[in-house]
Amino acid sequence: MAPRACDEHEPTVLLPRAGSKQALVIDMLSQDTGATRDALVKATGWLPHTTRAALAGLRKRGFVIERERDDARGTFYRIACNPVAARD
Repeated sequence: MAPRACDEHEPTVLLPRAGSKQALVIDMLSQDTGATRDALVKATGWLPHTTRAALAGLRKRGFVIERERDDARGTFYRIACNPVAARD
């Protein structure tokens, strides 16, 4: 399931700088398959608690993040709704 566009009532957010770790997390979570916390930790070099805090921060910025469980992969996260990016 691809991330859906948010309703017009959803907030507008500023996207992180291209090439940053936050941008990497958003890219990984935007994939149809999403990403596990362990994959995010490995890709960013962050500790698990920092990765969870980054997910919470994305939620506060307007991203709708789904958490699902798969028998093979365990718990994984994906962006269910991409908010409208603010233009500079």
